[in-house]
Amino acid sequence: MGSDQVFIFYLDRSGSMEGKKMKMAKDALKLFIQSLPKGAMFEVVSFGSTFEVSSRKHFRIGYANSDEHVEKILNEIDLEYKADLGGTDILKPMQYGMNTNYPREKRMFLLTDGEVNNPDKVIQLAKENADSVKIHSFGIGSDCSRLLVSEVAKAGRGTASFVDENSNDLRGKVITALKIASEPSYKDCSFNIKDMIPILDSPSKGMVGEAFRNYPVNYFMIIKKS
Repeated sequence: MGSDQVFIFYLDRSGSMEGKKMKMAKDALKLFIQSLPKGAMFEVVSFGSTFEVSSRKHFRIGYANSDEHVEKILNEIDLEYKADLGGTDILKPMQYGMNTNYPREKRMFLLTDGEVNNPDKVIQLAKENADSVKIHSFGIGSDCSRLLVSEVAKAGRGTASFVDENSNDLRGKVITALKIASEPSYKDCSFNIKDMIPILDSPSKGMVGEAFRNYPVNYFMIIKKS
């Protein structure tokens, strides 16, 4: 899987990402790009108050996963990407990605500390496009907005991962997230255990939502003692 997909990476370059968070986000982005499936396409969109689309600077729509393109983008990330784009508006760059006609099935990755200007609209956009575009999120920093990062991924039928400034498992989380994104998944999954009516369960009524291949799903229930 993966060769029929385009992976669109959104890198938060707002002022709140200054310092360790920016370095960690860039390290994660480079790991993602270096670990892409053979034959895949990719794009990098960095954002703050405005947004920049990497391939547009080279008069392209996305990049093929080739040694030449990977090396070019890794150098661009190292030399040009800084926390220098002001505030945090993720809505417009996400709309750009949704509306641009990339010739592959889209997978989006959002790398951010979650301090966005309009979280409700971002979550709604993810929900409206969930049948055609899956969104996976990466929360950066110990002070990131875990609620926003989780809700965007849930609305976009993806997964949410979190890394703080002292994390030593960045590579493992990147590889896991990318592998999940490359595989098919099941929508709107639920548990129904015959003849068992729970007093309390989580998620409610067994609605676990998206289920991914080789990825655990948690469902908890309390039942009456027989």
